[in-house]
Amino acid sequence: MNGSTRYHHYYLPSQNVDSKGKEYETDVNSVVLIGANGSGKTRIGEWLERTYPQEVQRISSLRNLSLPRRIKLSSLSASVNRMMYGRDEAQSDHSWLYEYDTDVSQHRTITSSVSNFEPSIAALVAKENEVNQSIGREVTHTSRKQLDQTTIDKAQSRPEVRIQSLFSSIFPHRKIYIHENTIYAIDSKKELTEETRTQGYNGSELSDGERAALYVIAQAICLPEDKIVVVDEPELHCVLAICVPHCEQCFSAG
Repeated sequence: MNGSTRYHHYYLPSQNVDSKGKEYETDVNSVVLIGANGSGKTRIGEWLERTYPQEVQRISSLRNLSLPRRIKLSSLSASVNRMMYGRDEAQSDHSWLYEYDTDVSQHRTITSSVSNFEPSIAALVAKENEVNQSIGREVTHTSRKQLDQTTIDKAQSRPEVRIQSLFSSIFPHRKIYIHENTIYAIDSKKELTEETRTQGYNGSELSDGERAALYVIAQAICLPEDKIVVVDEPELHCVLAICVPHCEQCFSAG
């Protein structure tokens, strides 16, 4: 740290295959790696995820974005773990997110698709519910005096408020919200009330582009602090507009 400047550190592979790579330093929170198709961008992202499994979360370009009409809810910690590791409990690496190839007896971390969209939305809903419970407790204990400004700020920065702002910045014609513990969308011209909340359509009916954006938003909001987010094919995820401003550190390859 030098004055008000905050420096971020990241690693890239070196010619020594057994090393943990060469360290680099930057004063911005995002790094974009550009290269031709087949030049190894995805493999660098996979190397980062494999070499630094506790520090790195990779958002693969090969992802299953189907979403059921009803989300299977669980605790926030279990949902985040399934989003990050493919299991309810934290793992030592991200292997369980990927298909297992019996022919080579290992997980296909480069060529198989990831199916963690539902856990990402479940984590988003769980985080919203947890924040609402916290606000409710604070309001209950301060009902006879003026609410503390921190409580008001917390209410105005709830996960639902954040996803609405981020999503509408990409799709200004659409407003997204949480209803009955799942994601819904409605025309942005309609004001959200208790009545109009029942008039939207289920998140499973979002377009491919809308679901891709929501996928990144959910992970950017729900990932623990101080994680490096590696985004493969950022143009597929609108990541430059959505993810980078809200991540501690972002490394994108595209």
